[in-house]
Amino acid sequence: MSDCTVLIADDEKLAREAVKLQLATYPNVQIVAECTNGKQALEQILQQKPGIIFLDIQMPVLNGLEMLQQLPAAYHPAIIFVTAYDTYALQAFENDAIDYLLKPFTDNRFDKAFQKALKICKSQQVNESLPEANLTERLQKALKQFQQESTNTISIKDGAKFYILSLQDVMYVEAAGDYLAVFTAEKKYLHKETLSNLENTLPDHFVRIHKSYIVNTGFIRELHSQFNGDYTVLLKGGQQLKLSRNYRERLSHLLS
Repeated sequence: MSDCTVLIADDEKLAREAVKLQLATYPNVQIVAECTNGKQALEQILQQKPGIIFLDIQMPVLNGLEMLQQLPAAYHPAIIFVTAYDTYALQAFENDAIDYLLKPFTDNRFDKAFQKALKICKSQQVNESLPEANLTERLQKALKQFQQESTNTISIKDGAKFYILSLQDVMYVEAAGDYLAVFTAEKKYLHKETLSNLENTLPDHFVRIHKSYIVNTGFIRELHSQFNGDYTVLLKGGQQLKLSRNYRERLSHLLS
């Protein structure tokens, strides 16, 4: 007989596998469902009623908070958020969920979060362990702060590792086949994403200058015109990028 049932909801396979690997070290814990989007998670939660939920925030179809809004008011599982965003932004969640895990997490950090949830699950005192205020309402307020503050960072999945980079350290991004190459002064990171999708999430000082490049304008040192109307963008680190005519207007304030 299991001590507690667990549901994992995350659209990234590596993240789900990381949680499952950790759970394998705990006896009498049963994983009742593994979900890749919020709609699937909602259906499985309503059917299985797990005692513990490992929940990603940003998922397809329904995000984690949209999914929580549709849970029965009388049902209060122990929720552990699993996210790739920085701990400063996540301070807002500490009084709303049982705990959170920042990707990539350590064994000790996982154990701390899971033992807290397991204790609640075993004692069947979830209702007493959560504040009386509406959980979803409090989480919506926390998400607003989370989204505002997380614009200062970018989450990069490079192979089996996750990195949290400060946007002020990112010099430029280059399309590289099915991946993006994200460049800082110290290192190049590979990230599976399209340039167009990333462009939509970056602040205004990141500008598309070519079909293959987005540049942090704070790192631009010089612009050199070419005979064909294109420009060469020289960065403070010595890198040279091409500014094509199709994107020239986006740097018009620097060309005037």
